Amino acid sequence: MAKIKALDTVTINKIAAGEVIDRPASIVKELIENSIDAGATIIKVHIEEGGKKLIQISDNGNGIDKDDLPLAPLRHTTSKISSLEDLYSATSFGFRGEALASISHAASVKITSKTQLAPAYQITAKEDYISTPEETHATKGTTIRVSDLFEDIPVRRKFLKTNSTELSYITDYVLQFVLLRPDIDFLLTHHDKEILNSMGISDQETLLLKHFTKDLKNHLIKVDEQVGPLKVSGYVTDPNLTFGNRQKQYFSVNNRLVSNPTLKKAVEQSYRDMIVPKRFPLLALSIQLDSDSIDVNIHPQKTDVKFLNPGFVFDALKKGIRLALQKHQLSDTASDAPYQYSPSQALNTPPSSVEKTVVASDDLFQVKESPKWEYPVNAPTQAETQTAMNTLLTPQLNENLVEGTYFQVCDTYIVIKGVDGLWLMDQHAVHERILYEKFKEENARDRSRQALLLSEVIELSPELFQIYEEHESVFKDLNFVIEIFGDNQITVREIPNSFTQVNLQNLVPDILEQLKSEPGSRQDVSFEKKDKLQMKACKAAIKAGKKLHPQEVKSLVTDFLQSPSNFTCPHGRPLYISIDKNKLEKLFLRT
Repeated sequence: MAKIKALDTVTINKIAAGEVIDRPASIVKELIENSIDAGATIIKVHIEEGGKKLIQISDNGNGIDKDDLPLAPLRHTTSKISSLEDLYSATSFGFRGEALASISHAASVKITSKTQLAPAYQITAKEDYISTPEETHATKGTTIRVSDLFEDIPVRRKFLKTNSTELSYITDYVLQFVLLRPDIDFLLTHHDKEILNSMGISDQETLLLKHFTKDLKNHLIKVDEQVGPLKVSGYVTDPNLTFGNRQKQYFSVNNRLVSNPTLKKAVEQSYRDMIVPKRFPLLALSIQLDSDSIDVNIHPQKTDVKFLNPGFVFDALKKGIRLALQKHQLSDTASDAPYQYSPSQALNTPPSSVEKTVVASDDLFQVKESPKWEYPVNAPTQAETQTAMNTLLTPQLNENLVEGTYFQVCDTYIVIKGVDGLWLMDQHAVHERILYEKFKEENARDRSRQALLLSEVIELSPELFQIYEEHESVFKDLNFVIEIFGDNQITVREIPNSFTQVNLQNLVPDILEQLKSEPGSRQDVSFEKKDKLQMKACKAAIKAGKKLHPQEVKSLVTDFLQSPSNFTCPHGRPLYISIDKNKLEKLFLRT
């Protein structure tokens, strides 16, 4: 007797539905995306019992024709594509024709829709049953009611969490749409309570301030950069405001909400020597790429995408964020190359005998087959930067600096008179950051190397060994001398002088792992020496408790403003705080 049996269609559809619909939030996401595809500018989401009893999505989109209504809940029926080739150029959220079919096999569905010129019609759908369209009354757009989720699938229903937990997942999805699609009005209610409301607000910064802490106002940095074919726009927080997890990091790629490891890693690299470990910035970033350079059909819930050239995306996003950070801090350089400056000898900066030729640490190697895009330099000009500096800290940067525009507190902090308030700088932390950037610059230029007394043999996994064979030239560009030693083994003969204290057993596999996950990306190996450079800068920096002369203060402030990173010290502590008139008035209870 045959052991293999053909499943009935209802069972097949319920199994397939489980891949798309795992909790109420999945339904909310799918239906909001359908509304956006229909051209909606207003989307209202109503929830009861965390979405277990009722999910209702109403929009003012184009609506569904009477003849199309009975087809909408059928599996693999869609208006978005007609062939496989269309999939890779689709700009819509939906394309498989699975969402409504999956929902109707997990719950009871009622669809009411009206187009511009026709009457409104409604249908009901559950499992394989779809009713005949009936005329009804409704305004233009579509309303979908999903009730009694997983009522006929108790094994799935028991895995749902409490109402408040399921509502939190729904709220998170709606919030992502609110922040990344400010052109659309959203309203989320739970029973009679309003949860989220973006009606009438189309400014992304305003939406961020509305839905997060008010402290965000002084820490938001606008991102609007074009790097080759990649455009990134949105907001990030500066390194002085971070959080304990990545839950406040929101990405969209071609307007599609995604959670992608390449994007998260690029953000982490952008902030790596500006914030302490295991702290993360808040961000809401929209990324635009040619549709034929991404694959959206890799996840049942369409929450991830695959990039044709992940290495380029990694480098371009990192560069875009750094450009935004540099512009915000009034840097007069927009490249990843360390800024070339000359810290004052009055600050006892250790002299350098290295020739002043800047080499970007990001460009220490590049995979040959990687596209070579022209990175734009959109930073302010030198004249614009100097004007901004003078405006920001007038008159302490003026050549006629006089006594009284600054003073020291406890011989540790410098209080500087600004245009509309005060700046308080930590003299040790500021000088430590200046020296740290200087030492990074010198290490990037150092191309000398030394032979190891005993060559180090590194055992690689078969897949990493293959990656090494494909990218052997990368390590030559990094100034390493490495040879194949045996099966899945390599031996390191010579290393750059600055890597004498680095653990090669960790460094080499880490580089290979990045080449595997982000092919074509460039490795900034200077981060591997962060602790060593950080300690060197800390020991050489001005100590707390040292009284500074006026010229020393002026030189410190000047070098601080010219530093390529002036948010935090290398340990992640803030370099300064500002107190404007509003803060002073609050302290004295005048407001």
